[in-house]
Amino acid sequence: MKLAFLILVVIMGVTVGQAPSVWAWDLVLPDSVTVRGPSINVGEIAVGSVPTAVKDLVLQSGRRPGTVDSISRRTILRQLVANGLAAGVCFKGAENCRIFVSGKEIPAADLTDEIRSAIQDLVPHARSGAPASWIEVQIPDIPIHLDDHPLISLKRSRPLKPGRNQVRVLIEVRGRIQEVPVGVVLHSFAEIAQVKKAIGRDVPLTADMFNWEWSDLAFEKGDPALNRDAVLGFNSARSLAPGDNLRSSDLKPTPLVRVGDPIELVIVRGTVSATVRAFARQAGCLGQTIPVRNELTGRLVNARVAGPGLVEWRN
Repeated sequence: MKLAFLILVVIMGVTVGQAPSVWAWDLVLPDSVTVRGPSINVGEIAVGSVPTAVKDLVLQSGRRPGTVDSISRRTILRQLVANGLAAGVCFKGAENCRIFVSGKEIPAADLTDEIRSAIQDLVPHARSGAPASWIEVQIPDIPIHLDDHPLISLKRSRPLKPGRNQVRVLIEVRGRIQEVPVGVVLHSFAEIAQVKKAIGRDVPLTADMFNWEWSDLAFEKGDPALNRDAVLGFNSARSLAPGDNLRSSDLKPTPLVRVGDPIELVIVRGTVSATVRAFARQAGCLGQTIPVRNELTGRLVNARVAGPGLVEWRN
């Protein structure tokens, strides 16, 4: 096994303890070194400079503050060979280097105030007149290696949604980043509608048909219709009894054109348009395409509903 390893080193052009080649570089190991951890790279333990491509190569990871270990030339060489970075290396200094890991570990929850402050930027603005939105932050019991003031940032930029969310929090200390999954419950408020008097099916809805109360959306189930403007331009999709909570599924768009209605048909050809009288053969809401009969020619065309009693056909 030792013979195979030495052959591999020779093939890779590695020079250990010999005169350097044109591309040679020195890796000088001290007898001991103090590092920050939890990951340890070549640049932290080597004396002097090393090639840029090599200095960030991680040799050990998961090292806890206050621990002591050692690393040998042979171990470092294996890592260099495995990553294609061993060409021209010449080891000098100690055969083995003792590594002391500085700093301390604290629970991530000790950074609650800093994490909460960062997450607050993801809280949407409260609706006009609504109670203030607020968040619950649930930080897992993960130890953070800390030897300087941490920088807190987030992996997420989109706003929080009401109820439960997960936010990946990045805790950076002197360029080293640890990622912590944080549970966040957003409590935000909207007006929920409750039916005052019985409403039949297909009845145009107005806000005064309902009692409106502020509700914490973190506890709302289903698909409640939110806020007074939710009913504008909609009919009831089913019969509603007094005391029913209005759901989004109870709403259907109010037709702007009804079957048999006389309507205006705008015929557009290029930059020229003309308006003729027509009759709707199907009910239609804004933006829908429906069949209409041109009263002038008797021809059926599929036109887009553009407004109350108005459709448009591009020829």
